[in-house]
Amino acid sequence: MDNSEKSSLNQRILDARAAIHQTGGFGPFDSWRKKKRYRGFSESSISNMAKKSEAGKLNGLLEKVVKLETVVDEYLTENPTHLKQDQQSEHDSIEQKMWNTQWYIYFYYPIPKHESDVEFARAVLKIDAQGGVEIRNIEDGVSPNYMGSFRIIKNETLVMDVENTTRGKHLHIKTYLNPEIVPSEILLGGFLSNGRDYISAGTVLLEKQAANADLSPAHFSYHHHTEVFNDTNQHIRALLKVRSLNYLRIPPAVFLKSNLKDARKGESPHPNTRFIEPDKPVIFISAPTYSVQDETYRMINLRLEEIIREFEFNYQDKVEFRFFAFRDIQRQTRLEYLKVLNDIRGASAFLLLFLEKASSNALIELGMAYAYSKNVKILAKRDALPNNGFLKNGSQHITLKEYGKESLDEIFKDFIAEIIHTLQVLHVYAPSKPGPNPKRPK
Repeated sequence: MDNSEKSSLNQRILDARAAIHQTGGFGPFDSWRKKKRYRGFSESSISNMAKKSEAGKLNGLLEKVVKLETVVDEYLTENPTHLKQDQQSEHDSIEQKMWNTQWYIYFYYPIPKHESDVEFARAVLKIDAQGGVEIRNIEDGVSPNYMGSFRIIKNETLVMDVENTTRGKHLHIKTYLNPEIVPSEILLGGFLSNGRDYISAGTVLLEKQAANADLSPAHFSYHHHTEVFNDTNQHIRALLKVRSLNYLRIPPAVFLKSNLKDARKGESPHPNTRFIEPDKPVIFISAPTYSVQDETYRMINLRLEEIIREFEFNYQDKVEFRFFAFRDIQRQTRLEYLKVLNDIRGASAFLLLFLEKASSNALIELGMAYAYSKNVKILAKRDALPNNGFLKNGSQHITLKEYGKESLDEIFKDFIAEIIHTLQVLHVYAPSKPGPNPKRPK
């Protein structure tokens, strides 16, 4: 078959698909053909025919195209238009505005074989001139590419069904669509997928790109593929950063009512719900700033400031430290408390140094960190903290190390080690030396 014949075959496939769109779309067509028991003519199957034609994979394709045309002709003869003409015209115009567009599609991306490690990810989604949909995914040997189609329900909901028939993968996407702005720059919705050998659901975001832009799939984070990370809108990163808000995995098992609770094991809030940073990682450091032993706390606070400043120097532009939220109790306002709340909510880790029994706002900060399921590390003198609540009962989020007669030098040495370990967990490494050396408080 020469190029002209191949082009003609491809056009016949596109014409058949366009005829279905013009007569109510694939929803009514699929209902009709299933009653007739006509298989192999779903929208994704027709898209695959077009792809094979374009790629020159013509073995047995002519017979399938002839059968497709026969089925479509029968459908057009039997099936009246499902919508009034004016409604259909409006519907078609909205659909056609989505043709010849391309998008970055952002999603939750667990790194294969190590699903506690995650990064941002984007695939490339293209809608062709006949409404066919193609998703080109990251080339990692695990993430599949998809082909299929889209339809619009009630002029406000965009529905995409795409498949990878070779690997038996299916992806269903729904987003809200404003019919007055088509296509808009952002589409936000959800997805359902049977990828990675289990059913997963979550948030999906589409960002429109220029029609002639050269797009590439990528996974990225603050520490890896930094140029892609920085080019991605910060509001998109902030939306997608929390695993528990963006990803639900349904385990591949059969449940009874009696053991259905086991399906949600590990889904309760825990430190891993913060899985990627929208900006720099943040370490929040807390300590009482006053007590009856003012001189002791003055020395401790000065030493802490010295340690943190040196870490900031060694790790500049890689991590942000926030500390001593409530420095002057007489000057606090509601606005400042809300700022502290937001600082802790956005933190990656929370470290508390509590060396004397004292009534302190540091305990409020600790409660905030616990409420937001932060990874909390506490270094405290024995019996300094209240022995009740979550500290007494224990928590998977909290590491508590208590001291007796150890010197301040020993405690600060441990504190520095805890900061270094936290930085390593966050994949933050100093360009030169690992951190400050412990010094005796002055």
